[in-house]
Amino acid sequence: MNLRTLHQQSAAITGRRPFDVMERNYERVLDYLANWKSEERDMERIKLKYVMTQNGPILFPGSFVHADFKEFAPTSAGFVEIGRDGSVYTYGQSASLKLRPDSQDELRIQIAVRGDYL
Repeated sequence: MNLRTLHQQSAAITGRRPFDVMERNYERVLDYLANWKSEERDMERIKLKYVMTQNGPILFPGSFVHADFKEFAPTSAGFVEIGRDGSVYTYGQSASLKLRPDSQDELRIQIAVRGDYL
């Protein structure tokens, strides 16, 4: 399941669409990740926040707090750095949700970012 599909399914599960501004930012994150390798950028790594749900990761920019995604029943949360080479490093913890990264989060995010199925 790719991230776009996960986002659509998450909206269906909750019975309503996420906040419009959240969706616009989410689309920008997806577009950024899709075009990142093909464009020249100064950054070697992108830094985002994430929550892990039963259906997979939700990645979002630092302008949101983890608690904005509590309705998706996250099982873990934290910060993630995604390298240009596809490497993934999770760290930190969510102060607003009081959740830490899980040992499988890096793998699940790496699979989702590549567009593979979980």
